[in-house]
Amino acid sequence: MDINLLPWREQKRRQRKKNYQWQLLGALILGVMVIGVWQEILCIMIDQVKTQEQKVQAEYVALQPKLSALKQAENDCQALAQLQKFYQEKIKTQAMFIRVLSILSDNESAITLTKLQLQKNIITLQGKSATTALAPLVMKLVPLAQLMPPQIIGDGFTLSMVSRFAAI
Repeated sequence: MDINLLPWREQKRRQRKKNYQWQLLGALILGVMVIGVWQEILCIMIDQVKTQEQKVQAEYVALQPKLSALKQAENDCQALAQLQKFYQEKIKTQAMFIRVLSILSDNESAITLTKLQLQKNIITLQGKSATTALAPLVMKLVPLAQLMPPQIIGDGFTLSMVSRFAAI
């Protein structure tokens, strides 16, 4: 007796094929849904980043005037510091001149000053004196500055010194 199982096998094969097609369709639909949800999540994240960027830009624009004011204040501070240094140097130079003049006004020295000049940091004294009266003056000026060799012509002299305090 021969039993023909072919129709039953074909029916099972069709059923498996149909089930496979439904599973494939379900997986496809599920994949499309996952991709859609992921795309939506990414769009939300991008919108949040754009919103945050706009807030930062607004804060940056709001801080620009304050930043400009701070830069201007820093420049003003530097200018004031330079001005303070300039005046301090001027005060030191005045003190130096006063000290030199007080040494020259000493009754013991027979020195007549004809020119007192400051050029950069070199102070030049020109005057008339007996050559013997110049030595005490030089000794009194040594603590104030580095002396250059004096030039003595007759009763006149030129004494130059590099001031330790004069403004540059």
